[in-house]
Amino acid sequence: MPKTDNANWPIWLAGIVGYGYVIAVPLEPYPGHPIIKAIPLLLLSITAWHRLVPPLRTPFATALLASAIGDCLLGIDRSAFLKPALFSFLVTQILYAWLFWRDRSDPPSGRGLMVVEVIALFGLYLLIIPAIPEGMTVPVIVYSTALLAMATGAARSSIGRLLPIGGALFFVADNLIAVNQFVWPFPHSTRIIVTIYMTAQLMIAWSVFAWARQNQTH
Repeated sequence: MPKTDNANWPIWLAGIVGYGYVIAVPLEPYPGHPIIKAIPLLLLSITAWHRLVPPLRTPFATALLASAIGDCLLGIDRSAFLKPALFSFLVTQILYAWLFWRDRSDPPSGRGLMVVEVIALFGLYLLIIPAIPEGMTVPVIVYSTALLAMATGAARSSIGRLLPIGGALFFVADNLIAVNQFVWPFPHSTRIIVTIYMTAQLMIAWSVFAWARQNQTH
């Protein structure tokens, strides 16, 4: 990550709590673990609300808050609350996609990453759609479409060098959730997925906060 300063302490604190949660996954269930899982994104949401200015403040803070709610729901019961958690993350993906496409450039590497993500999504469809339970096909397709819009928007965005990586990692993490949920429950899935997801969110937040600082001071 780029050189830090005191302005980045919420991101470092969110990372400490988030990766600490990953380390403690084998101890679940322990008191308050769904809340601990949600703390990193809640902290980043509060930071976004206090530091950013319109029109960036409300959509970005809301996106992070929706992620925190989704994290908490999955921490409570990954199976019982899958649909409401999916809706919470859908809000995140739509808001992220709007923000990233709103401030976009056209880097050649971004176009290549977009192609890879589109191909990966269609490959995922071929893998998981036959295995999706009845009633979940449409929600999964809607969510994955929004996820693709977010990831390709991050690839094209002018908001920082880490944003395309963060968007791609978020894309990978959520696709792994689908594989684990519907096709192949692989070993240590929670620790692997949450580690990738947390890294993605930290990169996205770092990029947005740094970009906002630069633009708000000019």
